Amino acid sequence: MRSDHRDRADALFRGLAAVGTAVVPTLSVHRTLELLDDLPSRAEEWKYLPAWQTESRPDQLVAPTGGRTPEQARQIRRIFEHRLRLVSELYGAAVRLAAGTDTDTGHLVPGFALHDEPALLVAAGLTPAEALRAATRDAARTPGLPAVGTLARGQAADLLVLDAPVGDDGLL
Repeated sequence: MRSDHRDRADALFRGLAAVGTAVVPTLSVHRTLELLDDLPSRAEEWKYLPAWQTESRPDQLVAPTGGRTPEQARQIRRIFEHRLRLVSELYGAAVRLAAGTDTDTGHLVPGFALHDEPALLVAAGLTPAEALRAATRDAARTPGLPAVGTLARGQAADLLVLDAPVGDDGLL
C-alpha cells in the first residue's frame, strides 16, 4: 500500500467491514500465476481430470507467465507478498474474508484447490481457526447460504473426521 493512499485504504476497509462485505482473495490463483517456482506438483490431483484438460495444463501457464525476466519474476513475487499484506490488513480491519479459488485456473484442480487456500490465509496472518471459518461458514454466507457452512442443529452438513496430523500451519 502506498503511504499516500493509507487513509483512503483505511476508510475503504472500515466501510467494507461496516456493511458486512466479504472479500474473497483467491490467493491460490495468484500463487499459481505469480509464484511459478513455488507451484506444488498437481500430478496426483490431475488423475481426476480428463486427459484433454491435463494435456493443456502446462501450456495454460505459458501464455500469461512465459518469458519473464528474472527482474520481472522478483517484482511479481513482491506483488504476491503485497497481496498477503493486504489480506492481513483486511483481516485486521474486521473485513469478512471468505475462501475461494476460481477453480480450473492454471494448476488449480476442482475440489482440491480449496485445500490450499486456508494455508495461504494463515500465511497472510489469519489464525488457523479463522482460516477454517473463511473456508466454511463465511464461504457459505457470502452467496447467501446460511443453512450450510457450520455444524449446528438444523444445519445441512457433510462431515468427514480424519485421524491425521495437524500441519505446521495449524491445518491438515
